Amino acid sequence: MNKNSRRVRIEIRLGSEGLPEGEISFDEIVRVADHTQRLVRHLARGLTDTRGPGPAPREVVEGTRLFLVGVRQGSTILEVAGPVHAEPPSGDSSRDPVPANLDEITIGLAIEALRRLSDGERPAMPAGIDARAVEDIAVWLRGVRTYDFVSIGAVLPNEGQVEVNVVPRTAQRRIGSAVTAPVMPYVTMTDQALDGQLYAVNLRSGIFRIEDATGRSIRIDVPESLRPRTARLVGTRVRVIGKPNLDERHHLTSFEATDIGAGRVPAGIEQTGFYDLHELALKPPVSDDELDSWGVSDLAEDEVEAFLAMLRE
Repeated sequence: MNKNSRRVRIEIRLGSEGLPEGEISFDEIVRVADHTQRLVRHLARGLTDTRGPGPAPREVVEGTRLFLVGVRQGSTILEVAGPVHAEPPSGDSSRDPVPANLDEITIGLAIEALRRLSDGERPAMPAGIDARAVEDIAVWLRGVRTYDFVSIGAVLPNEGQVEVNVVPRTAQRRIGSAVTAPVMPYVTMTDQALDGQLYAVNLRSGIFRIEDATGRSIRIDVPESLRPRTARLVGTRVRVIGKPNLDERHHLTSFEATDIGAGRVPAGIEQTGFYDLHELALKPPVSDDELDSWGVSDLAEDEVEAFLAMLRE
């Protein structure tokens, strides 16, 4: 490996009774690898505002691809590495659509979210983990639930060493009551976006507030040059571009704006004046036999999970 490369290093330790030291079946390694790769990639799509039908963009796929580089004893430890990142080129890359260290950002966020699941019965998720991300973590926990514990340690080039110990069954029980947080997707290599309803303003100080999708009130610090435009947007949905301020637990405390504009209508809000309303009439099946013919039986639990995961891609 190039001595100037920057690469995330991860150790995933799997422990349970009856698991031989340093051994893992091909079936198990494929399952753990698939669930872990899907988790990282799904979180990355949320962080880059590329969720939706169809495959992930190439830069997201390549920027979050994980590699198995070893298996060793100590229960069973999988040694994993992220993609090789060359040193950033000289010149302005701040307008690139995806951060160069997307894998580091995503893996660090996943570990922080798993840490929060040890906080109690209503864990508060870090900024970046919304309801969709919570579902992604829940799928990963189901994929490793056969283990008594899973430990993840990572060496992140910019952040240093981080780690978490997870009891999958306990975490599964708690994640259903998790308090979610805004995603704030990256719109350039350095700037993120925050969407919400602008509802308070102080033109003198430049402090505004918006309510995000989770109902939180968030302080927005607006520079003087943007205040007239921001004042005209009070009472509307806005998208704020800039940089978040997080506390030591990765909770959003405020947001420093560098730009602001009209926001997007959230998914699920009906349009008006474009489609006519229609009453949906469903024909009941003629018989129970006809209804049964539409079903698929004898699917294993792992096959069901794989099918649902495919639909979420």
